[in-house]
Amino acid sequence: MKANKFESIVQHNIDNAKEVSACVEKFFNLLGLEPNSEIKNIPQIAGPLFVSKGFVIIHFPLKDKEIGAFCYKNSLHGGYIILNSSLPLNNVNFALCHEICHVCIKEDIGNNNAELYVDDTYLDHENERIANQFAGEILMPEGQIRRMYEKFSAEKPPEPGIGRSTIEDVVCKLMSYFEVPFMAVLIRLRELDIIKYDQDLKRCLDISQEEISAIFEKYWLDQTVLKPSYRDDYSLLKTLLEKIGDNNVRQELMYDNDLSATLKSIEQIYREIREDL
Repeated sequence: MKANKFESIVQHNIDNAKEVSACVEKFFNLLGLEPNSEIKNIPQIAGPLFVSKGFVIIHFPLKDKEIGAFCYKNSLHGGYIILNSSLPLNNVNFALCHEICHVCIKEDIGNNNAELYVDDTYLDHENERIANQFAGEILMPEGQIRRMYEKFSAEKPPEPGIGRSTIEDVVCKLMSYFEVPFMAVLIRLRELDIIKYDQDLKRCLDISQEEISAIFEKYWLDQTVLKPSYRDDYSLLKTLLEKIGDNNVRQELMYDNDLSATLKSIEQIYREIREDL
């Protein structure tokens, strides 16, 4: 990420801290949890929230690696959210929290509209920036990230003679601990003024995936968060649609051939967008 864009995002987050904090407070109220509680399983916790809004969460391994999530709201009640399981787990977690903001908190998606979360690009649209900032605060509560930053910064490298831990090392440890993207950690640390804008930070802006993997390997961190799960919920979706369709047929809301044609069309779309594994 370019330095000027990074600092623009950070300044935006600082300027909008009160608005996003109110969104975070609403989120925990909806869950019935204490503010800033640590959440270890976002899909499990968020699932009932989406159900209450009539939304179904679907994991598909998509061909397009730039798409983190796709959300569609229909004209009646609810819709669906597709999460791209071809992306690493940490990206999927962030994408899901991003969509929580749009669907359950801000409710800023209009009927018959779609919202596309483009992975790790931090678009300049106001609603997208707010949703990203919300995701960062949910996944990395201030008190916890401050404590863990101090802990990881004080730890020595595992091999003698290497010297002190670098900022990249610390960010990767936080990335592993909170299961979030590298850039999301960096932005969160900067907006909280935990780190300064200096040469070390500039170096982090250009880090490659290979360098991140090497740091994970150096510290024996669990690399599961760096890998796609390729979870595929199509069979569950198909079963759900068949049940709904059969019920509609019994109520004479649609014909058998319409149901068959619809299911066939959906399967064709699924085959087109799914990554060949």
